[in-house]
Amino acid sequence: MDEVGLSPEYLKGRLLELTRAKKTKFFADKGKIIDTVVVDDNATQIKAIDMGFKHRGLYAAEKHDVSLTGLESIIEEIQNRNQGGNGDGHEH
Repeated sequence: MDEVGLSPEYLKGRLLELTRAKKTKFFADKGKIIDTVVVDDNATQIKAIDMGFKHRGLYAAEKHDVSLTGLESIIEEIQNRNQGGNGDGHEH
């Protein structure tokens, strides 16, 4: 990625910039802009901070519930095959 300009230093600097992102709000009256205000771009800042946390490994590992429905029948089939059966519960 360095060869296309995405060095670790560049990415770190860009991520830091994004944690300070701003956006411009426009206020109009009868189709004409009458005022603008520069405010923090909270969505971009939060996303950048989230990316930084992920990159640094600062989130706890996600927990996943795994259901092994039918595991007993799979084990039984493997045992039958290992004992010379054909997997249908009957030896031939």
